[in-house]
Amino acid sequence: MNTENKPQKIYGIRPVLELLESRQPVEKINFLQGIKNPGIKEIMAKCQELNIPFTYLPKKQFDREVKKNHQGVYAITSLIHFATIENVISSAFERGKEPLLLVLDKVTDVGNLGSIARTAECTGVDGIIIPSKKSAQVTEDAIRISAGALLHIPVCREKSLREALKKIKECGLQTLACTEKASKAVWDIDLKTPTALIFGSEFKGIAQEIIDDADECTKIPLAGKMESLNVATATAMILYEVSKQRNS
Repeated sequence: MNTENKPQKIYGIRPVLELLESRQPVEKINFLQGIKNPGIKEIMAKCQELNIPFTYLPKKQFDREVKKNHQGVYAITSLIHFATIENVISSAFERGKEPLLLVLDKVTDVGNLGSIARTAECTGVDGIIIPSKKSAQVTEDAIRISAGALLHIPVCREKSLREALKKIKECGLQTLACTEKASKAVWDIDLKTPTALIFGSEFKGIAQEIIDDADECTKIPLAGKMESLNVATATAMILYEVSKQRNS
């Protein structure tokens, strides 16, 4: 990756506030644990307004990350601009295409995110939706593993996946939870219509509330003793079925 495109650390209260005011893409913001300051409160409010993840780091770790006069806060700039669900869907419709989205519920492994993005870009997915917290983010490693696909496919970062699914449904897409708990095989579902496919985390799968919100559940029937597939593998297999149906 070109070093000019690498994420930068912006430290100090005023520089971080200026960064947020500029609406430049921000991956996340880290605060020094226990820091109290009106400027810090203002940054935190901006994070919540702009749906930017933030964490608190203990002093020893914080000082390892930033050596300068950090004033208890630093931001890491993002490598991509995040898209909105409405724009992704409307762009697909405008191109005469049936929109196809991926919704990733707390997929935390950056390798899985990168692999999913690479397959998604190759199979015509219009956008990937990830939560702003408890999820792998679009880092240098994710982009490298995706072979650059994450620089070409729109990514939407949402505060609430339940609210995101509401938006998706309002735009006319069917929402399918891909889970081994389903009874209906994926090839028995009509995937030629506008669709959002939901995949869950590596360990817990899709949250039950997300499954409840989905229009339908579907699965890949398995013939072996294993009960489930790696999420990146499952995504690839189901996207192949989408491509098969849409190009037959």
